[in-house]
Amino acid sequence: MSSFTPIYDAAGRVEAAVGIDYPADSWLFAIGGVRLAALGLTLVLNIILLTSSTLISFLTAEIEDRKKTQRQLEQASEAAFSSSAAKSQFLALMSHEVRNPLSAILGFANILGDTSLDSTQKRYINTINRAGSNLMELLNDILDYTRVESGKLKLERIEWNPALLIHEAMELMSAEVAKKGLQLQFDNTLPDALMLWGDPIRVRQIVLNFVGNAVKFTAAGSVTVKAGWTPDPARTDHGRFALEVVDTGIGIPAEKIPLLFQAFSQADESTTRHHGGTGLGLAICKRLSDLMGGSIELRSTSNVGTALSFALDCDASKIIAIPELSAVGADPANPILNRALVVDDMRLNRELLKVMLRRFGLVADLAPGGPEAVKLAAEHRYAIIFTDLEMPDMDGFATARQIRAIEKHGRRTPIVAVSALTAVGTRENCIAAGMNDYLTKPVYLPALESAINALLPGQYKLQMPAAPKTEPQLRSEPLAA
Repeated sequence: MSSFTPIYDAAGRVEAAVGIDYPADSWLFAIGGVRLAALGLTLVLNIILLTSSTLISFLTAEIEDRKKTQRQLEQASEAAFSSSAAKSQFLALMSHEVRNPLSAILGFANILGDTSLDSTQKRYINTINRAGSNLMELLNDILDYTRVESGKLKLERIEWNPALLIHEAMELMSAEVAKKGLQLQFDNTLPDALMLWGDPIRVRQIVLNFVGNAVKFTAAGSVTVKAGWTPDPARTDHGRFALEVVDTGIGIPAEKIPLLFQAFSQADESTTRHHGGTGLGLAICKRLSDLMGGSIELRSTSNVGTALSFALDCDASKIIAIPELSAVGADPANPILNRALVVDDMRLNRELLKVMLRRFGLVADLAPGGPEAVKLAAEHRYAIIFTDLEMPDMDGFATARQIRAIEKHGRRTPIVAVSALTAVGTRENCIAAGMNDYLTKPVYLPALESAINALLPGQYKLQMPAAPKTEPQLRSEPLAA
């Protein structure tokens, strides 16, 4: 390959020429290399552009798919929420609608049971009452569960006495305990006058469920309720309330324990058939505990027993000091101590009444039977005496007669019968034996207050709780029940 270029002078005339000779094969090779490089770069750029376009299209499609899936999930979640709300509303409505006629059935069954019936008819009435009570328990569990699930259950903040609450719950189970021949014990390390702030109705529900389960699944042995209070070192008005119910029942295999806190689940499919129940109890307790900020634990060994514990951090209220003496109507030479005497052969009943009397400023001495009560009555001048009627060795009627016989002239201590006897003529027999009043078990504070006010007017009043440090959280209107 050759190339020529002219050289011009100042006048623009050609005066010389420059020529370059270049091998043709080298020139063609160089040209081909440049073209090949340009073609390769163009190809790479096209591949990159094509790949990017494909990737962008793929990502766009993926994003659209994910958006579609998200919308479907949101719709499914909304549908599930609506379905759950509808289910809760239906169950609550169903429970309410069934409770009304069921209450009437049970009420009239009880009335019919007090009429003159033969043994067969009484057996039928008892069957109706048992079946109706079981159905009412199921309805109550369903109603409570739906309230918690729907978020419509609000907690109260009022003052409550943990020892009294536990005693009352245990008293409600005492008949079933006696029927099965079990020992029901209370290992109480709570301070005598401890009062806490919270929702006693929900705590009582947990206690009743724990004790009820323990009694239900224990054929022989004992059920022990333990309660204690651990004060907060940093705050005198705060601490931890701890409850534990230990039984010697059938126990639960370790792999079945997690099922117990799921709704309608029980450790064994035959549980409902043999022991009854709904499978909702512990699930409700767990949700109530979570709602109050507490915790529940369960430990169990098959054929050994079970321990259920509940712990709750809460505020304690100030305790009103109980005076040592009652000056009202007291003889200076022989003052009446603010002390009551409680006579009952069952330790649980004695301790329950002792805790209740604390609310009136009365410190109770306890006697397990009639002979001990007569001895104590001779040694001390009590403000009031409460005695059971059915006791071994010496019943309540004989106890009252002997106490009246040893009383000095002009001294007459009020005596109140406290018994589960409801037969016609019981009150009259109590009055004939020298007693002043008659209360049926279980005893509640209003009935006890009425009896004390009637027999000791103006001397002992129910100690009302102090005002809370913070505004109480009022319970919202519950579902119809």
